[in-house]
Amino acid sequence: IITAYLDGILTSTSAFINLDDSVRQLKDIHRRHPRLPIGLHLNLTEGSPVASPREVSHLADSNGKFYDIDKIISHLADIPVEEARKELYAQVELFLSTGVPVDHLNYHFHLAALYTPFFQVVREIAREYQVPVRNPVPVSIYNIISLNSNGSGGGSHAGMKKLIRFGITQPKKLLP
Repeated sequence: IITAYLDGILTSTSAFINLDDSVRQLKDIHRRHPRLPIGLHLNLTEGSPVASPREVSHLADSNGKFYDIDKIISHLADIPVEEARKELYAQVELFLSTGVPVDHLNYHFHLAALYTPFFQVVREIAREYQVPVRNPVPVSIYNIISLNSNGSGGGSHAGMKKLIRFGITQPKKLLP
């Protein structure tokens, strides 16, 4: 990412804040490259929650780790939106505590974008912190990247397929 930025190919990036050593790495990259715009990659499926696992028990397993994309999609409709709100706000606050300005918001596996109740929270955060949101519709929806591709990025991941299938089978949850 840094090489692409220094070569003028990449104009911004985004970062997880909840993974091991994320805070230190974010501060270090910003210190070394203060003009690199860095957004927050909102995450509900990888690593551990920033919020107390007790407060987001529908998002985390008994080991305090987020459910993976397959598991979370299987019970997405049962997750209280308030738990997602607590976790997403906790991630924003932790990011801001580093002193690095949030350039934009985006999401891991597009989970917080394609599931309408969670996207409402993303919109709240964007308004409150006056931060732009990256396009919530993955490129694969526009048929530029095939969902049956070889994993070359974008919307090709199996988790994306499952999220889209969820949307098709649960339209009342997503249409609002």
